[in-house]
Amino acid sequence: MLTGCRTTCCFNGGVPNSGPEMLPLCDRHVEIVIELKPSLIQPVTPVYRMLSAQQCQCLAAEKSAVASMLDLEAQAGIEKADVRKLCAEKAQKGAAFKADLLTYWALEDRNRSAAKALDLYYRLGQTEANADIVLASLSEVQSALKKARALKAKGLQLPLDDTALYRKQLDLEAAKAKGAAQIQQFNGELRRLLAFAPIQTTWQFWPVDAFHVSDDQVDPEKAVAVGLASRPLLLLLNLLETELNEGDPATVKKMLATVNGALGQNGASECERELRRQQLAIYHADREREVIEDIRQAVQNILAAKNVVVLAQQQVDSWYGRVKQAEEKESKGLGSFADTTNARMNWLKARRTLLEEITNLQRAWVQLHQAQGILSLDGHCAPSHALPSPADGARHSSFCSGPS
Repeated sequence: MLTGCRTTCCFNGGVPNSGPEMLPLCDRHVEIVIELKPSLIQPVTPVYRMLSAQQCQCLAAEKSAVASMLDLEAQAGIEKADVRKLCAEKAQKGAAFKADLLTYWALEDRNRSAAKALDLYYRLGQTEANADIVLASLSEVQSALKKARALKAKGLQLPLDDTALYRKQLDLEAAKAKGAAQIQQFNGELRRLLAFAPIQTTWQFWPVDAFHVSDDQVDPEKAVAVGLASRPLLLLLNLLETELNEGDPATVKKMLATVNGALGQNGASECERELRRQQLAIYHADREREVIEDIRQAVQNILAAKNVVVLAQQQVDSWYGRVKQAEEKESKGLGSFADTTNARMNWLKARRTLLEEITNLQRAWVQLHQAQGILSLDGHCAPSHALPSPADGARHSSFCSGPS
């Protein structure tokens, strides 16, 4: 275990170089030293709270800390202009312009925050579903291992390798522990993004529609058009171009300084307006190209992911048919439990792949909507109230109960 370091002296003239002679010479080899015992983790059954994708999106957009601060800054500027006695019209116009800039920056951050939360939402759904599949796989392996060891104890020939089954059981136990830790991590990150206060009570989000897949169609050019018309950053740059043509270039200069600290250093001159116009045009064109490429790539990811989901579903159906055949043969004495176990394990593996591909599709949609900048513009956000609890206070899952 690493702990703090004790310093023996202080250096007023700076930190001296360390000499290599302070470290002993050694040969290159990997040494594994493990002094661990299995942790006695008491299983805790959490209370689950249902969270829809729309709630997740809207809460994350609404609760963005940076965006909220920007909105307060914009409001403060408006209020300051309202109380001015002299040049009231000019002051209010300038304050309104700056408030619009801050609002677009806030919308951009709300869009980013919503995208991050949704991405976590779908990853949490996948991890929860994988946990069910790991438990089902572990049950299959443990059952097969028990039967194999019973046959081995009787001196009978084994239809499968019991040591391989034991190693598989260890792998699944490790996957179970890792999955539980990841679920806790995703819940913690989501609670922070959605501004839920840390509390002692154990409760977790249940991403109720993480695997609700729609067949919405997407057209690349229409998607690009939506992004160009909706992305807050591009709207901000349009506003700056208007201000540069009609107002004071100093505002544009300040904005360019946020892009790179070296920009906007030259003082006012007769050519400044044209200089700022050229700089802004370069930056605007670059950001627009980035938005267009991000949208087109997201569209391609969606189209590809749709095809992969269909193929993964076909694999699940095929293996489910194989499971039913193996079970029927075993019940008639024409097949062994090893064949049934193998079919079930491959079916569960196919289901896990299907869940992964569905999650990839959902995340691709999030990437598209983030690139378009529309996650903070949805006018149908759910109200910010306590999340409902499932009827029986527990998680609802059917990830391992059917052919799909």
